[in-house]
Amino acid sequence: MSVEYFELPGGCPVWVQHRAGPAIVSAKLLIRGGSSGDPAGGRGLTQLLAGLLTRGCGPLSAEDLAELVESRGAGLRCEANEDGLLISLKCASADSAALLPLLLTMVQRPWLRPDQVELERG
Repeated sequence: MSVEYFELPGGCPVWVQHRAGPAIVSAKLLIRGGSSGDPAGGRGLTQLLAGLLTRGCGPLSAEDLAELVESRGAGLRCEANEDGLLISLKCASADSAALLPLLLTMVQRPWLRPDQVELERG
């Protein structure tokens, strides 16, 4: 098994671990800070953000995002913990070129619309 390391523009570190077996890509993006950094009186804000990240980003509505991921049999999850916010993507290697850019779009251009915030809070 070999490990490859590189950085994306902006300094985001990437480790690629090559394994024998099915051609599957599992990508995880950890954003440090997590719910331990929620402000006083704002407990749960990081959890709310994690839920909102799958409710649309860039040009994709929640439905478009779900269709793009699910039509390829892939899985996309966002979760918050004390140490950080984790975005996980698992897909066939052949679909990685179409799906991996979603991680960056979710972080740089999330839909944080009031109607989606209210849906997520409910």
